[in-house]
Amino acid sequence: MQKHGTQQVREEEEHLIHRAEIQSFNDATEHNRTILGVPDKKVDLKSMPKPLRWFAYCVGILFVLMVIGMLIQYLNG
Repeated sequence: MQKHGTQQVREEEEHLIHRAEIQSFNDATEHNRTILGVPDKKVDLKSMPKPLRWFAYCVGILFVLMVIGMLIQYLNG
């Protein structure tokens, strides 16, 4: 039986909502998630605007380069 387009979209939305509801394993994480607003899912870089995405990539690359530089300095020192 073939599903109607809106029915399929509704089922996908329900699946995403269910996936987004992560159960907390203690009171501290529940407090952080609900009161402080700590995100409970990973950031999808592909959904971000292009300038923000490039900024995130540059920060990650700079971090890796600094770690490599520190290791080189430590091994040479």
